[in-house]
Amino acid sequence: MKMPWRSTRRRRVGMWTLWASLTGVACMTGPADAQIECDRVYPVCVPAGLSTEINAEGKFGTWPVQVWCDRSDVRIACAETKGKLSLTVAPDAPPGVAWVRLADAQSASRLFALRIARTPVVVESEPNSRPDESDAGAQPLPVAIVGRLSERSDVDTIAVDVPAAGTITVRAMANRVFASPVDLVLQICDRDGYVLAQNDDTRGLDPQVSLDVKRSGRLYVRVFGFPETPNSTIGFASGPDYIYVLTASMEPSVDYFLPLAAAESPPPHVVAVRGSGELVPRGRVLPATLVSPPTAVDTEDPLAWQWLPRLAEKRSEVAGEVKQIVASELPIVVSGVISHPGQSDQYAFLPHAGDEYQIEVWSARLGFELDPRVEVLDESGKPLATGDDTGRNDFQARVQFKTPDDHPLTIRLTDAVGTGGPRHAYAMVVRAAHPDFRLTLPGERIVVAPGKSVACKIEVQRRFGMDVPIEVTAEDLPAGVTYQTVESKPSGETAKEVELVLTCADSAAPFQGWIRITGRARADNAPARTATYPLRPAVDLQRLWLTVQDSK
Repeated sequence: MKMPWRSTRRRRVGMWTLWASLTGVACMTGPADAQIECDRVYPVCVPAGLSTEINAEGKFGTWPVQVWCDRSDVRIACAETKGKLSLTVAPDAPPGVAWVRLADAQSASRLFALRIARTPVVVESEPNSRPDESDAGAQPLPVAIVGRLSERSDVDTIAVDVPAAGTITVRAMANRVFASPVDLVLQICDRDGYVLAQNDDTRGLDPQVSLDVKRSGRLYVRVFGFPETPNSTIGFASGPDYIYVLTASMEPSVDYFLPLAAAESPPPHVVAVRGSGELVPRGRVLPATLVSPPTAVDTEDPLAWQWLPRLAEKRSEVAGEVKQIVASELPIVVSGVISHPGQSDQYAFLPHAGDEYQIEVWSARLGFELDPRVEVLDESGKPLATGDDTGRNDFQARVQFKTPDDHPLTIRLTDAVGTGGPRHAYAMVVRAAHPDFRLTLPGERIVVAPGKSVACKIEVQRRFGMDVPIEVTAEDLPAGVTYQTVESKPSGETAKEVELVLTCADSAAPFQGWIRITGRARADNAPARTATYPLRPAVDLQRLWLTVQDSK
């Protein structure tokens, strides 16, 4: 085990930062056959206040290439050696994720997540399959460990020194943030390899495990994995993309934040939730970047951060702060916790007579354990509507109902099987079921050559009886790139999917940057909707990366 790392407004769309030369350029030229085939960056976690190098693994037709990052406190440039990136993180950089993209004159890589930590960061090294092989690199707490299950049937073991009696918590981050195609298993063991605690899935496929210890001493964190998509392979899985970050700390530590989601603007404050379920009114919210939604961070816990996806347009509240939900203030998202078995959270709802409404409850998609069941009750307590799972293995509750009058209703939320606990958190979205739509992109980047055209397919999801045409257009296009408005009709081939064609003039200059795809329904007061791409479970990317190739 080696320990190489230890350390005590908004940018214009399409702007690049090349810190090696401290100049911004629109595009770098290169030979026509230059193509980036960057598979990953590694290590994927670095501490604040550090200058170092990380690897860009893959094939590069030319070097150096362009490097783009969505955070101004993280500076990245190409080093002299091909495949090496020089990186500097500001000392006051908050924890969270920086998104990185590489590009040349002909292509662009996908977005890579780089975690920023405010604790020491170590990179695991082989051999470390057994406890005795990891003793030399034993780590004090708190610490972040970067690793990769790269060897056949790989098992990684990391020794950690517990300073005193208490509770140690180890969290893994792999599939949800780095898109690692792995289903990890996390264990805490003693020196003889006896398993003291184990967890498989806590945050989606990413495990989290805690153990009460009675005294100081050395423990061993062991991690191995299986393919994200099960196959016929017998044994542990491995591969170059089986990348993870482990964080280990003593309680009390922050497990997550409430509210779980944002609205049109970030929530003014957040409440930190410790592993025990204790609520601590502290923390702050960082604004969204060009990629990430607003991010909650803790003012004391250096490991705590959380994306706050936008789930409603108007308001985001915490359960205890909501006295009633009023139809005129919709849509709203309310976050809470079913903290003990048999608990039900109830909200007074004041509807408009004859209107239709929808309630959605999110938990599993946000990395939590609630299997929600939602009921709408009239004044006598009689169920007006009930919603449970929206599909097989989809534990998101949804209910749609029409109100016969404006009498008060009650929204009751429970766990479908009667369980509860600190991680049974939820985000409940209440909205009026007015005609609306969503646009979804099939990817997050597109390439066009001068003198050519490229078609961008866009999925159209019509909601709540949207039965008028929807015009789809493009915004923020560079000079020389044009489009023709495409229309999604209420029925027929274009009702569910359209193709927006971008045409590039022969004289168009090379370009790398963001554009937007938007839609607007042909109706009075119809809102515009931006096409999104589900980059991660909590990150809906609202932009599309356009490469205009260099014709030279």
